[in-house]
Amino acid sequence: MPLDRSNRLYIFASSDRPDPYVNVLVHALSTYPLVEVRFIGIREHEYSNEQVDGRVNATLTAVYARLEELASGLSGEDYSPSVDMNGRALYRTCLEKLEDVQVGASVISWPELDQRLGRLAAHGRPMFDVTTLKKNLLMDVVALLLSRDCSDVFNFELLKAPNYDERDLIHALRPNEYKYRSIAESRHIEAARRRMVSRSMTFRSIAWLTLAITGIVAAVQIFFPNGWGQAAVTVIATATSIAAWLYFFRRENIS
Repeated sequence: MPLDRSNRLYIFASSDRPDPYVNVLVHALSTYPLVEVRFIGIREHEYSNEQVDGRVNATLTAVYARLEELASGLSGEDYSPSVDMNGRALYRTCLEKLEDVQVGASVISWPELDQRLGRLAAHGRPMFDVTTLKKNLLMDVVALLLSRDCSDVFNFELLKAPNYDERDLIHALRPNEYKYRSIAESRHIEAARRRMVSRSMTFRSIAWLTLAITGIVAAVQIFFPNGWGQAAVTVIATATSIAAWLYFFRRENIS
């Protein structure tokens, strides 16, 4: 992704733990010219006790508190030493950069997910982080974004066995122990995208061919209603159209 354009980072928040978001923010703010960071919760049901709005705002507050704690050198864990000077500077820099960007939280209702993602994808240079997103929602979000040709979907991935403590925070990780991975870089995702584009183009081509054939048949019937040519054109056009659609459906079944 080019670094000379302003980006908007949308972080889907499913976990209450602040540490994964700390890693994402520190890496993203040090790598991309962000102008907005927004935590997004997805309301899966319309239950009155779901309270997604409150949880997303609480998560954002917890992330700020964790960054302040780490920037002060406190680990918050009895078994781990305090953060070293380099680590403190890393988190202080993150907090300073957050002061210069628009930070907020919002909730998207699951039935409106496609529509709302479309709006976000069309605005500015969007990046979508799915590091903590639940598996069922992850599939929905990634599929919808890729269908809109939005490939800037990221996941903060540990390349080592997790410890589930401060040792998994970015200041304690070596460069070869994590990767901020673009999901679209997967060769399987790319193969799936090419296949979808190919099928879409084939479907459109056959649809246009059918429409053109219909127009030819209609014109022949109007101008040559009783001739042998009219019958011949009708038979050939019908056979061609049927053959094209049979080819398409056979290809779908084979795939």
